[in-house]
Amino acid sequence: MLSQSQIAPYFDKCTDDDGVVEILSGYVVCKFLNGSNCAQVIRKIQYLCNFLRVTGRGHILRMGEEAFKAVTFEVAVGSERIGASPATTPAGKELFNLIRQKASKKNYKIVTHPLGGPGAVPTFFSPDQHQRLLLDLGVNIEDRPPWLERYYSRRCSLLDPVALALSPEYQSRVRTETLPVYVTREIAEGVRNIERELEVSRVEAEA
Repeated sequence: MLSQSQIAPYFDKCTDDDGVVEILSGYVVCKFLNGSNCAQVIRKIQYLCNFLRVTGRGHILRMGEEAFKAVTFEVAVGSERIGASPATTPAGKELFNLIRQKASKKNYKIVTHPLGGPGAVPTFFSPDQHQRLLLDLGVNIEDRPPWLERYYSRRCSLLDPVALALSPEYQSRVRTETLPVYVTREIAEGVRNIERELEVSRVEAEA
């Protein structure tokens, strides 16, 4: 639905992590709409990281490092939060409006999530389809890493910002070893590859 070169100009409009997570979430929604499964979406995020880096957009990876990690982990555990939090940036709103237009032409119905998000992944799967997605992954939503729940809760203004600022778990860097043990080897390896892309971007910036 949207290629790397088509999504890149939206990333160019981002000024912070919040902007990056909205654009990256839109990109992920597009990949699910095109029929990708979770492992394939993670692979596409990795390719996107590489594309941004080699086209002189490494600063986007560094600015949105938390966003890339959070979205990657969320896809790995079932994608419930992708597109569930509100789009607040001009670029994010523009992108999700475009996604809705394209989705309607494919007879996908994307509805607003109760939390205010413009297009959560579960909303365009039937209940049976979404349940199969979770069963295929062996996902137990209760196993979502606490830091990941906090990341999305912060975006939805469900937690006290002062409490979040004092939370060492939220402030600490996202670590791949926090990935739940039930994910497939393919997904786990994809997450590690994205971590390496982000690390390369940091090293290049320091060189």
